[in-house]
Amino acid sequence: QLTPLQKEQLWQQGEDSPFRNFGIGILSWFLFFPIVMAFSMIVSIAMWHIFHHPFVEQSVIARLRELLHYPGLFGPMALTIVTLVPFSEEFLFRGLLQNWLKGKFNSTIASIAVTSLIFAIFHFTPSQGITNIELLSS
Repeated sequence: QLTPLQKEQLWQQGEDSPFRNFGIGILSWFLFFPIVMAFSMIVSIAMWHIFHHPFVEQSVIARLRELLHYPGLFGPMALTIVTLVPFSEEFLFRGLLQNWLKGKFNSTIASIAVTSLIFAIFHFTPSQGITNIELLSS
């Protein structure tokens, strides 16, 4: 059980306005998303030239595709994949873990790096084989 002081420290966001932080997040996304996608494509092309591996679909997309003929299952599953899963991941990794690590490391950059590494490892899927490198690099 957390004490009130521990709860306050866990949720403390500093003196920046939440709107400013949200604006920086949106701006960062628009700036870095194209860079990450380009890097991912370069890694994908390099991996194909090196290993000549066939395309392997992400496992969650393959499971979703299996439900195409079952609209009663497909809709809720698609909604879950598009909304609930990303919000949960962001809350757990960026909201809780990254803030906790920032307090432990006293470094925003170190906490972002470690959180990103843990996030990437969390998304490793053995069934995707060598194509994990493409996914994890982005």
